[in-house]
Amino acid sequence: MKDNHFVLKKLEKWHLIGILTLTIGVYCFSLFNDFVYDDTFVVKNNLFITDWNNLPELFSKTYFSRSSEESYRPIVTLTYFVDYFLWRLNPSGYHLTNILIHSVNVVLLYLLFLSLSLDRGIAFFSAVLFAIHPVQAEAVNAISFREDLLVVFFLFPAFLLFLRISKLPGIDRVKRLTLYLISIVFYQLALLSKEMAVTFPLFLIGYYFCFADIKQKQERSLFIYLFSGYVLVTMGYLFLYFGPFSNPNPTTISAPSFFMRLLTIPKVLLHYLWLILIPYELNADHVIKFSSSFSEFSAWFPMLLLFGIWVVSFMLFKRYRKEMFGLWWFFAGLLPVMNIVPIINVMAERYLYLPFAGLSLFFSTSLIYLYRWKVTNFSFQLVRMAFVAVVGLLVVVLASRTVLRNLDWKDNFTLWSKTVITSPGSDRAHNNLGIAYSERGFLDEAMAEYRKAIKINPNFANAHNNLGVAYYERGFLDKSMAEYRKALEINPNH
Repeated sequence: MKDNHFVLKKLEKWHLIGILTLTIGVYCFSLFNDFVYDDTFVVKNNLFITDWNNLPELFSKTYFSRSSEESYRPIVTLTYFVDYFLWRLNPSGYHLTNILIHSVNVVLLYLLFLSLSLDRGIAFFSAVLFAIHPVQAEAVNAISFREDLLVVFFLFPAFLLFLRISKLPGIDRVKRLTLYLISIVFYQLALLSKEMAVTFPLFLIGYYFCFADIKQKQERSLFIYLFSGYVLVTMGYLFLYFGPFSNPNPTTISAPSFFMRLLTIPKVLLHYLWLILIPYELNADHVIKFSSSFSEFSAWFPMLLLFGIWVVSFMLFKRYRKEMFGLWWFFAGLLPVMNIVPIINVMAERYLYLPFAGLSLFFSTSLIYLYRWKVTNFSFQLVRMAFVAVVGLLVVVLASRTVLRNLDWKDNFTLWSKTVITSPGSDRAHNNLGIAYSERGFLDEAMAEYRKAIKINPNFANAHNNLGVAYYERGFLDKSMAEYRKALEINPNH
């Protein structure tokens, strides 16, 4: 049997050239950005990545203290070793790596959606949205958030190989086994990049119910056989993640009750959807107030709205199965970061990087179907032309917003100056802006920001410590000692 599963046609090659050009054009300005946010201690001040002799520690308990990572992500840290070898501490090189990974991910998404037997126009516009949407900017601009890029970098090839095997059941057994093992290896690499990769089996379930034709469903035993391998790998990874390779000294998380966390999930989901639809107030530290009762508007309204979305999706599923796959991907992809198990950041734009692939599919499918609605009326042709113009304008607006967002990540001072405006209730943003002021020698402004952080969160040990350092530099020794004592009182290990 001739295998032409990945043979690209001329138009598809032009599509790839177009989306690569667009991706690099939108993010090329990031090359001039400095180390920002967690980049400082994950890369810039991290001696661990400067010596290849430290590589064996990627597979030991000392990994967490040496790498500055909260979770076991050795593949991400390995890329920092390579970057340091190539670029030393030149931030442009690290940003170039992120841009290249994102560009490859865009291509992989295009190939993946083509392999799902989707229309080329749908695959192309999905890739364009994935490439340029502003919510992707955080994952691409922050070097220390590279794990989100790497999950996609490894997960998409795993999915592509799965599709190749499942769609060609007649291929040679040795070739099938080889491709399957390679797919498994890619999945393992995705898991070792970031734990969000555990959603892959859920994507496969969605694929089976949304895309598998009658012939493939008759090959149910093949799907179960392939699927079981990914499940076993997932179980093995979770055993290691919560067992031998769990963080011995994790950051203490002051999490509310399980009920309050569940009650807040609809609010977070609605925030994400709003941010995707109206990507205006992007910021590096979203502050979400936890809901405590069903009677709160911020609890029942998002719940009611999402319930309506799910009901409509269920009603349309039988007729529009392929279209619903994008929504399934989005919600399934967000499950690990829904704070069911307490996490440090309740909401973060980088969490959308993998799930947004599904939503880009949903949006592009809807837009392409609207465009191709077959009506012969001439006046409607004008409407279609107007529709194309509006979509073109939308792409320009999204790309422009992303370029502007890239500029916000220029350095820590710029980033946190923007963040305190869009998220004034963020104690972290005020504290980090204080550090940026202090590094520039503006101690009065720094102390003002530390006090704002403490006012928002009186138990913020870092802010107390930083304020103590500022008092010491100003010569106020008594005030300095008082802040140091307060920081140690809150966190004795500070």
